[in-house]
Amino acid sequence: MLTFIVAFACLFIFLNVNYQREAGWKKQFARIDVVGNLIFVGAIVACLIALTWGGTVYEWDTFHIVVPLILGFFGLFLWTAFEWTPKLCKDPSFPRKIVSNRTSAAALGLTFIHAIVTYWTYYFLPIYFQAVKGQSPMNSGIDTLPTFAGGLLCALIGGILLSKIGRYKPLHFAASIPMIIAFGLFSLMNADTNPAAWAWFQLICAAGSGLMSGILLPAVQAPLDETYVATSTGLWSFARYFGCIWGVAIPSAIFNNECSRLARGLGDTDIAELLTGGRAYQYATAAFVNSIEDATTRAEVVEVFSGALRVVWLIGIAFAGIGFLLVFVEKEIELRNELNTEFGMEERKKNDDLPARSEGGIELAASKTMAGHSSQ
Repeated sequence: MLTFIVAFACLFIFLNVNYQREAGWKKQFARIDVVGNLIFVGAIVACLIALTWGGTVYEWDTFHIVVPLILGFFGLFLWTAFEWTPKLCKDPSFPRKIVSNRTSAAALGLTFIHAIVTYWTYYFLPIYFQAVKGQSPMNSGIDTLPTFAGGLLCALIGGILLSKIGRYKPLHFAASIPMIIAFGLFSLMNADTNPAAWAWFQLICAAGSGLMSGILLPAVQAPLDETYVATSTGLWSFARYFGCIWGVAIPSAIFNNECSRLARGLGDTDIAELLTGGRAYQYATAAFVNSIEDATTRAEVVEVFSGALRVVWLIGIAFAGIGFLLVFVEKEIELRNELNTEFGMEERKKNDDLPARSEGGIELAASKTMAGHSSQ
């Protein structure tokens, strides 16, 4: 709480933003999209209920999951229709113009797919290390360091490359290919895979995932007018975090279903029953595997987990491939070097005897001084 108060105080004191102050609070409040936000929140809550309960509290094919999932998707459709109807929503949170061009629409779709694929690896590489390799949660976290450390480094490289060459589409292509290759390599991993192999597999995936993470938003905003910067950023964040949810739910459902199918071949029916009914994910731990006393049964359970993970990675190739195809839809647009907007940071700067004045966040003092010299 203290950190929040200090951060808020620093922003209030030092963040001097230039904006139009003529409008009163009534006009500002009238701009809030109350109805649209209510529809949106209701739809997202319904989707989250289904994705949270699915495969854990209830089976995916029960009405407890199907009904909120249908209501959630219908709510998102209703929200989009409401936002895109000018007679109903005069100041929408989701303007149609943001996705009226192919580049912004494709970049948002790529953001969604990238989030799915990224969290696919975040949540199921630890499952491999714990359930198949027999590592503890602590050691499995250490073993996934190539994914997280490599992703951070490649994200920095991606931002630097984008600033240098000013082109996002070649970078999107370059980032999509390693992710497809990495998922194919992940499908080859089993209990006998040596550390050098799985470390390099993770670095390949991190090269694509990390490189892509910092260069998606500029592609979304490149074709748009600068008045949509804030709105497009919010929509991009939603696509990203909504994809994160599906990046956990989809592979979890695949993993549980495959474990249920493969567990039918186990000799121990009691253990086979534990791995069916959507409960395999919660038992995919080294503690559970090591608790099995019979060595033959323990090896069979490890093989079940390894086989289920193989299918998880193979299906992940298809999702990474969708992201690669979306790059073809994008159009290369030159990125801006300057911002021409009424918003920005207030700038105060002394220039000899001529006081500086800020309009739209752009300093005019220097240009006026030069104009005075030229007139003389």
